[in-house]
Amino acid sequence: MLELFGGLPTIKRCVENLERTGRDIVEEAEAGAGLVRVRANGHGRILAIHIDQELLRQPDRETLEELLIAACNQALTKAREKFVAEVNRSFSSPDLVGSLMADLIAGDKEDDDDTSLPPDEGV
Repeated sequence: MLELFGGLPTIKRCVENLERTGRDIVEEAEAGAGLVRVRANGHGRILAIHIDQELLRQPDRETLEELLIAACNQALTKAREKFVAEVNRSFSSPDLVGSLMADLIAGDKEDDDDTSLPPDEGV
């Protein structure tokens, strides 16, 4: 995506900021009244899983699996929702639109000043 917009510094800065934001957004969720806790970031990565010792003392694989799935899904959903809200906020910002317009206008002026092409030879 950065290559596609490589000529637009504002888009590049915005995408870099969103990448950083996605890493920085961390949400935690729990299942089984806190027996399982999971942390995930805005990029959809699980960062940590905590399983309470009490749950491990009474081995019940099926319950553990269900609690892990529930906590993971909840943490991922919360982080994704927060990240999507940040993306929407960033791309609807009047400052971003103004910066994009300035970059586009500056790019057009640079194209107009291109003297590397030979002059028209009258056709």
